Amino acid sequence: KTTPTAMRALILAAAGRDPTVVFGGVVDALGGNARRGSGPFMVVEADESDRSFLHLAPEIAVVTNVDDEHLEAYDGFDALVRAVGSFAASVPESGCMVACADDPQAARVAAHCPRPVVTYGIESPCSGVRADRVELGPSGSTARVVTNVRGRRAEVELTLAVPGRHNLLNALAAIGAAAWLGVPPETATGALRRFSGAARRHARHYLPGGIELVDDYAHHPTEIQAVLQTARLGSPRRVIVVFQPHRYSRTARLLDRFGEVLGQADALLLTEVYAASESRLEGVDAAAVARAVRRHSGIPIEIAASLDDAASRVRAMVAAGDLVAVLGAGSIGRLAPRLVELLQGRGA
Repeated sequence: KTTPTAMRALILAAAGRDPTVVFGGVVDALGGNARRGSGPFMVVEADESDRSFLHLAPEIAVVTNVDDEHLEAYDGFDALVRAVGSFAASVPESGCMVACADDPQAARVAAHCPRPVVTYGIESPCSGVRADRVELGPSGSTARVVTNVRGRRAEVELTLAVPGRHNLLNALAAIGAAAWLGVPPETATGALRRFSGAARRHARHYLPGGIELVDDYAHHPTEIQAVLQTARLGSPRRVIVVFQPHRYSRTARLLDRFGEVLGQADALLLTEVYAASESRLEGVDAAAVARAVRRHSGIPIEIAASLDDAASRVRAMVAAGDLVAVLGAGSIGRLAPRLVELLQGRGA
């Protein structure tokens, strides 16, 4: 959610709307994770994890995807979908829902939304914003974007400096929301061309020996899948994943999916579970994740006792040309800066 929120804020700023912004990541172009503007618009990253998004009153509600996440706050997945539907339906008649047509559950919510809906996507027929002629590369993407929002149709070329299909979809969401507010797609794509990403959202560090380090907040299998798919763009290279499982409940519930997705790496280094205030669950630990991976893949797996141990192990594992992806939402956020220091002078 952080990336499309930042994209929408930058578009509105480029259009002279001077928005107030509150979101969960850090974007240098916005001066941090919050910005006070003088215009009439406020861009907010809504949070479904504690149901607080149901206390918002949005003019435009953007739903990028609905996944089996944060179910501890809901009575099952269907209850989460219903809550997202209530969030979307809370917009006034003058507002709209912006929904990803490529995500089955977001499309399901959109189909039952009583308010105007702008859909966007790459693979699915869309009423509002569609990308074709898509070229995905290791450093970004290009596409033709066709918009048809509130009777205004346009075709524009989009160039992004942040890689991945998921970021292209994020850009389409931002273009759709801005178009509803009357911002020309040309203004939106101009702002997006300058977007360089948010902290720990596929943040890239280029190190000696052709080593690339990617630091990402991904802690759900769907997010990890997106990082790995993006890492495979471009020339073949070995992908080493360093992953810190986040919450015992999530790890237990999605254990097999973690095993399937993490098994797509070429090598895996696990840390112990980051509790995030939860009590320990017996049998839910890094070793359990490793066993789940081995049911799907024969890749080499190591388990680090601490972040210091993880840094030492990565230094020993990495070779010239490798991509190292540091993934997780907990204390592992401190690991990437250590690795940059360790590997800067290595000359692998």
